Amino acid sequence: MVQNDISKISDIQAEAGVVATLMYHPEFILHTDYLKAGYFYDRFNGCIYWAVTELYKSGVDRIDVMNIENMLNSNSAVKRTVASYHMNIQEFIDMAKYASRDTIEEYKLLVNTVVVYAFKRDLVKETNQIQSSCFNDDIDLATLQQMLNNKVNGLLEKYLTTEDIRTLGDKIDEIWDTIQSSRNADGTSGIPTRYPLLNEYFTYEPGQLILFKAMMKRGKSAFMMNEAIHKLKNGMSVLYIDSEMSDEQVAPRILAHLTGIPVKAIRNGSYGSRDEAKINDAIKWIKSVPFVHEYMPNHTENDIFVLNKILQYKIGMNFSVYDYIKPPDGVGGAAEISNYMGSKIDFLKNKVAGELQIPVLCGCQLNEDMKVADSRKLERYCDTSVLWRDKTKEEIANDGGLDAGNFCLRVDVNRNGGMHAPDEYINFQFNGNVMQIEQAAIQGFKELPFD
Repeated sequence: MVQNDISKISDIQAEAGVVATLMYHPEFILHTDYLKAGYFYDRFNGCIYWAVTELYKSGVDRIDVMNIENMLNSNSAVKRTVASYHMNIQEFIDMAKYASRDTIEEYKLLVNTVVVYAFKRDLVKETNQIQSSCFNDDIDLATLQQMLNNKVNGLLEKYLTTEDIRTLGDKIDEIWDTIQSSRNADGTSGIPTRYPLLNEYFTYEPGQLILFKAMMKRGKSAFMMNEAIHKLKNGMSVLYIDSEMSDEQVAPRILAHLTGIPVKAIRNGSYGSRDEAKINDAIKWIKSVPFVHEYMPNHTENDIFVLNKILQYKIGMNFSVYDYIKPPDGVGGAAEISNYMGSKIDFLKNKVAGELQIPVLCGCQLNEDMKVADSRKLERYCDTSVLWRDKTKEEIANDGGLDAGNFCLRVDVNRNGGMHAPDEYINFQFNGNVMQIEQAAIQGFKELPFD
């Protein structure tokens, strides 16, 4: 290789592969935020990468010739650069399908190659400048050392592929501002739950995972839906990922919650004109709020992460619900189920909630013994774990009758505050006919009036 021949330090095939992949999988951009248009040696590839990135950030996920050309033409410098290559954009898109990669892993390998070669080219340029300075008799050792440090540190900062690393002292003012701005008038912080008594134990904080545990068909989805609608009514944008119910199944439940009309009546039409007006008002409200319900019975972790991040761009989504964690068909045995469930919780906590800095409310199904796989592994990753169940007749009588509720909730793991003792809980009234869950009028419990 000719010394300092920068053109040799490149991989045009890898660059073309990155751009070609993004033509068909623009969502892959979300996994490599550190890749910049300036890292491409081939300036045409760099311009196309810039255009796709700008389109995707603006919420456009259909990458076609019209969208790309409009974006390229929006920047005069980019437009001139692309024109100098005399390349037909439609032909370029057509050819891209032969170089496109279909997996994140393959795409990341190509991106890594592009970044490495870009780093090497910049390193050669910087070391050439230092080498030239070595022939200058007026530059002393201290100046040369300072120059070397500046060049090296500059390169390391430019090509840092993780979040910038700063001391706590550098960040403390921002952190303190965030803490102060998250305070609520009622003495809580973060995003309040729908229920005042529950707020005494936790609220929904960005980056945190709340695990909601319940047995099958016991109102798990109803509780999370109540929370989702509460957030919408308070001006938030919500994503609800549903592994069991389609839009058509969920819509009547939401309408029942909003109107107080039983789900069955909404489904079969057995309601009067006044109720019809309520339903129409509820439909109008649903149209006005940023709520996305996605029925995803089969999905990968990448599907979940990409969907959450896309909606951050598109609707400013800041509250995410995952309903619910369960082992897929074919996963059997206590150890295998435990590993799967633990891995899923780890992903939702650290990748989705942590990396995207949003609160995640996640449902989890208990077995007949009121347990789920290896609960210690789940509790290791979540910030707060709550157990939801229906009350026994004895508990209802002991707590004060029907006004003390027919369901209860116990905070059994909590990094954010207090927890309930094994015999303590918050009383709730759950009306499944209209999908409404309210904090019960009577709380606490009394001694049984009989043995």
